[in-house]
Amino acid sequence: MDIIAGLKDKVVVITGGAGVLGAGFTNALAKQGAKVAILGRDLVKAQKLADEINSAGGKALGVSADVCDEASLRKAHQEINEQLGLVDILINGAGGNHPKGTSADVSFDRENKTEGLQTFFGLDTEGLRFVFDLNFIGTLLPTQVFATDMIGREGCSILNISSVSAFHPLTKVVA
Repeated sequence: MDIIAGLKDKVVVITGGAGVLGAGFTNALAKQGAKVAILGRDLVKAQKLADEINSAGGKALGVSADVCDEASLRKAHQEINEQLGLVDILINGAGGNHPKGTSADVSFDRENKTEGLQTFFGLDTEGLRFVFDLNFIGTLLPTQVFATDMIGREGCSILNISSVSAFHPLTKVVA
């Protein structure tokens, strides 16, 4: 694949960068000459992908950060600035669901109380809070932290990755 000139040497931060979708973006951007910072809670996984990219001639950095923890994001931001430069592109790819934030059935029968099944009426608020924080706060905080590098500069972008449920809600998934 030919290198897209606009991506060469751009510093790209990818939250969830070693996950299924994130790794796809990470590898594609590295092949285009971007310097990629792979953010994730699992530093070993992020660094493994960074090592593979670096071995293939790319430039990558594995960085430990929790998208719901501003302090860890600020620490990651400093490390990225020191090792790769100012951030040009942010891809918010971290996200997901949690079994405690999902119901087991889409219907509720007053006669048959579906004992033992997790219905909408018994969803765990901590599970819902986890899903909300991961998918909303986990996009907001990285944007607040990394977009500061983009202010007043040309050619910068923020890309937010979401699931199809943002447009077409899925049954059993509330948050």
